[in-house]
Amino acid sequence: IELYVEENDAAARDAAFDALLQQIGATLEADSTLGGLAFGLTYGRPEPAIEAIAGAPAIKSATLTVTIDYETYALLA
Repeated sequence: IELYVEENDAAARDAAFDALLQQIGATLEADSTLGGLAFGLTYGRPEPAIEAIAGAPAIKSATLTVTIDYETYALLA
């Protein structure tokens, strides 16, 4: 999952970024089996970075890796 938050004020940008991460975490935790389609999922800690852009507000970004464990059945012909 790629996350991007752009905001002029650094404190507001950090707050929006943290709120977005909390919402994503709550959504993933709410149904870790994806309605029974998976055994479960895990996700790692994001590595945030600040990207400065000349003449524009800085962008705070991160990649959140989500691993989904599932099983499929192989049909033999």
